[in-house]
Amino acid sequence: MALISTAVAACGPFEKISAGTKVQQGFQKLGERKALTAEFRISANEQQIWSALKSTKGFQRDYAKIMAGLRLSVWTAPDKPVKDAFKAPEANAHVPGGYAFAVDGGQPVVDVRSDGKTMYQRMDFQRLAKLTPQGSANLTRQQGELDKLPSPLKEMMSGQWVAYDVKDFEEFAKKKQPGPGTGPATQLKVEDQKKVMDAFEKAFIDNADLKDAGSKGGADHVTATVPAKKAMTALAEGLEPLAEKNPSLGSLKDSVEDVPEKDITLDIAIQDGTVSELTLNLAQFADDDKRVDGELPLSIKLKGEAPAFEAPSGAKMVRPKDLERAVSDLQSAKRREAGEGEDSASAGGSSAEIERQLEKMRKLERENPSPEMTKLRKQMEDLLEMARSAEARQQV
Repeated sequence: MALISTAVAACGPFEKISAGTKVQQGFQKLGERKALTAEFRISANEQQIWSALKSTKGFQRDYAKIMAGLRLSVWTAPDKPVKDAFKAPEANAHVPGGYAFAVDGGQPVVDVRSDGKTMYQRMDFQRLAKLTPQGSANLTRQQGELDKLPSPLKEMMSGQWVAYDVKDFEEFAKKKQPGPGTGPATQLKVEDQKKVMDAFEKAFIDNADLKDAGSKGGADHVTATVPAKKAMTALAEGLEPLAEKNPSLGSLKDSVEDVPEKDITLDIAIQDGTVSELTLNLAQFADDDKRVDGELPLSIKLKGEAPAFEAPSGAKMVRPKDLERAVSDLQSAKRREAGEGEDSASAGGSSAEIERQLEKMRKLERENPSPEMTKLRKQMEDLLEMARSAEARQQV
């Protein structure tokens, strides 16, 4: 959310032209509000998405249904002008805010909210699993794995509300960082947020050609045209702080390789003098030789308000040490299942048996990649080498 917050204050380049001045004033007015919400969605229905992408290799009708239902809402309520909220890192370390991610227009599958002191989180991994072909096929097996998880991991991954004391986890993180994906939602440091916003400014403002596009639907529109390759390269470089804190994203710079060398346009809507919506047609990023029959408009609606904070009832309070213990128990259970017990080699854990278990784990890792699974797989590979060495010594 700090990305958008910073954007409302970073509008200098727009002063060069009248269309830019209009957008500059629109962002400034939005930044004067004491709350901000951004809502992301593909503003097309299932049929429109299917018509646009059905010629794309590997694209299925189910994917169009999923894309049509995706919704992401991000909000912040610092109780001071948004443009000023992130200027003092220490003073604004615990700003109320949150985000919700829905896949079917119903209850969010990920819902995170904080009053600045306590963070509440709910993640329904069973519904998230349906977003991938592997997830749908292995839903029954995954439910069995969830049922065996130790508390509080089980509650965290099965759609129940859990709560974290923000300061408790901040102190814990200074001593020992929890495993990936096992703690409260990762937040970027203020200096990293500034780097990311600088990237957005460089990508879509410094390189933009801005022109008035008339009025429709009660809003004035400005079209920003930027060179796709140049803009996305600058954006990817600035987003590396996100990738560094979320290793599962990989290097975002690698994703720029397939971006075509052509111009793309972004529509900026301004209503009552305030920027109200940004719309980017994602079909513009397709190569000329890859057919996309129609538009795929990504809409970002901006509102100078935020939902009233509501603490969910019945949330299970999670303490850092409880979480650390649960992760340790889970790792121990995984090792036992995979034949990684301390006496596995001497108690019938032959290299052949370990190798069979290793193949199963490699398959699991391909279906459900995660840093933790990769770590366990490497540990088993080490164990296999130890077993082979022990067997070789016995044959001498």
